[in-house]
Amino acid sequence: MKEINFDSGKNLLLRWAGVKDILPKEVFWYDVRSKVKQMIKQVLEYSLDKELEAILKAERYQRCELREGCRNGYRPRSLITHIAGRIDNFLVPRARRKVKFKLLKAYQRRLDEFDYAILNCFLNG
Repeated sequence: MKEINFDSGKNLLLRWAGVKDILPKEVFWYDVRSKVKQMIKQVLEYSLDKELEAILKAERYQRCELREGCRNGYRPRSLITHIAGRIDNFLVPRARRKVKFKLLKAYQRRLDEFDYAILNCFLNG
């Protein structure tokens, strides 16, 4: 097994190449794909929660006169993406009245623009 030398004088690209040589390619890309899938799921759930807060004009458990409805739990849903494949059981927040999300349309199962945005965030750190 090779040892990795993380000297500060080495170029970042050379250090990264050393890591990729040690790991088998399947293991490396499986790990990256699973992290991207997990990140897409977290960002999607967070964005849908914030969008519902904006629609209802109140945060979760917040009581105010401006509130325009009540939350009604979550429902699981799946989504197919180009980058991460199928994302199962991410939680979509529900309200007592019908809500139309801008981020996720009704019956939409594929999200291309979201894939590219998350990939850019992941690669840029």
